[in-house]
Amino acid sequence: MSDIRFVGDMQRLQIKKGDKFVLKVSRPLTREAVEKFQEIWSKFTHGETGPILILEPGMELGVVSTIPEKD
Repeated sequence: MSDIRFVGDMQRLQIKKGDKFVLKVSRPLTREAVEKFQEIWSKFTHGETGPILILEPGMELGVVSTIPEKD
């Protein structure tokens, strides 16, 4: 599983092909706020990254894989 590297303040975002993005928020968002953010994100990235995953408070992202990891 890859770690999520969060972008800090004032960092330049260099998007590479295949990158996926996760946004952690400090409070629950309305559906309208999520939709607006997705719209802005798509325009910002020119649609190259697909939608951004938004994790609300208390949510954590994990991966379950059925493919054995190589040693």
